[in-house]
Amino acid sequence: MSFNVLLRDVNINQHILCEASAGTGKTFAIEHLFIRRLITDPRRSVREIAVLTFTNAVASELVLRLKRALDRAIEDLRTQNKDAADYILAILEQGTHEDAANALEVARDDLEFAVIDTIHGFCYRCLTEYATG
Repeated sequence: MSFNVLLRDVNINQHILCEASAGTGKTFAIEHLFIRRLITDPRRSVREIAVLTFTNAVASELVLRLKRALDRAIEDLRTQNKDAADYILAILEQGTHEDAANALEVARDDLEFAVIDTIHGFCYRCLTEYATG
C-alpha cells in the first residue's frame, strides 16, 4: 500500500505505525505527520503528540529534524511558496496560512515539551508518573 504523507488527500486522522527498513523515509514521514497534525487542529499542542522510536540517538535526531521541518513549513506558509508540499499548498489555497504559520511557531517554541522519546523511555515515564501503590 502506498503512503505519501505530502499529499493533502492522505488521511492522517488515525493511528499510524511507521515501520520500515533503514533509509526508507520514516523520519521524513514523521516530520510531516507531526506538522500536519498541528496544522489540522491549530488548538493542538505539541504536548498532546507522542513520537516514539527505538533508540536515544534517533529520538535526539528527531527533535532537531522536527525543529528544522517546523522552520521550513513556517517559511513556506509565510512566503506562500508554490513549491511547498501539497498539504501546505492546500492551506495556501484555503487562505488560512497565517493561522497555520502562527500555530507552527507556537509549536516550535514549545518543542522542548513534546514527548519525543524511546519506547522504553515513554513507558518508564508513564510508570513513574501514573503508577500507584
